[in-house]
Amino acid sequence: MNPNSCAGTVIGGLCTGGADNKCCVTGVDDTKTQVAKEVYNFFKGYGWTKNAICGLLGNMERESGLNPNINEYGGGSGYGLVQWTPGSVLKNWANARGYDYRTVKTQCLKIQSEYDLQNKNSDEKLYYKTTSCNLTFSQFISSTKTPEELAECFMRNYERPGVEALADRKAYARKWFNSL
Repeated sequence: MNPNSCAGTVIGGLCTGGADNKCCVTGVDDTKTQVAKEVYNFFKGYGWTKNAICGLLGNMERESGLNPNINEYGGGSGYGLVQWTPGSVLKNWANARGYDYRTVKTQCLKIQSEYDLQNKNSDEKLYYKTTSCNLTFSQFISSTKTPEELAECFMRNYERPGVEALADRKAYARKWFNSL
């Protein structure tokens, strides 16, 4: 890819396909930006680092396109910003508290509640430290590692997706880090 032809952010070393191993991340549309800002402000209020929030946002964009009211692509049972699977995990949690499960705020509250459960033995706990990323949830939210490293960490310790698409997650994380 010719970096001079890119109207967006050129990221080297993350994307495959071209001989120069670069990709162009474009298309920060208003809706995605609004959602990203809401997510950013929510978690910043809970003390998360910008790097950790952008790592999370990289995963959210890959999982849902930053659309909180989306069912899993291809007909799976996932739902929402981080594609809780099955979607009833989010829906039942929200309904039990009188929240609208379709909103960004509710989904951020759900993730924060999962963080609050990290030291408890709970079925609602979704973040698990792995050998691939040896950070606890508490270490993750306070980390100053790169957004790309934290995007991978969140993917491995929380998302555990069937299709990793790690280059996408890292590129999105960097995009949000540069634009927020």
